[in-house]
Amino acid sequence: MNQLIRLTFGLLCLGLLALGITVSHLACPLRWDGDNRSSITEERGREEKLKQLHDATRRREQAKWQVAQEVIARRRNLAEAIEQFQALDREFSQTGCRSQAADKLGMSEEEWDGWLVIYRVQQVLSDRPGEAAKVVSRLEKELHELLAARKKHHPAPAEAPTKQRR
Repeated sequence: MNQLIRLTFGLLCLGLLALGITVSHLACPLRWDGDNRSSITEERGREEKLKQLHDATRRREQAKWQVAQEVIARRRNLAEAIEQFQALDREFSQTGCRSQAADKLGMSEEEWDGWLVIYRVQQVLSDRPGEAAKVVSRLEKELHELLAARKKHHPAPAEAPTKQRR
């Protein structure tokens, strides 16, 4: 009788273990596929690529910070800062995310970049609110003048005249 209890208990434990494994596979269908794993050299290559991307992002952000400081010191005007921001972004990224965001807000890419410069200036002057207000006011005025001048040189396309029906 004792052996029968042990055998029953053993089979019960084995059954519960099999049930647990089955349930865990159903609950977590993503399993490690040993045949589909990357090699160490591929992983190091990805790691190096991420490090380069991080370094490039850091350099671009530092360059934008420097441009903002030059705008504050009046060594660079807003139009030059916008051009520099655009050049830095072109160098860094090939995606069209920037223009999509500007389009959704109904802005030209130049206006978008102008506001990005102003925002960066605000970040640089975050510890000096009085100076920030003066500089931001000057830059907003400069941006509006720049956009107005560009509209004069590049007028919006005229709508085709509609035919009148009689």
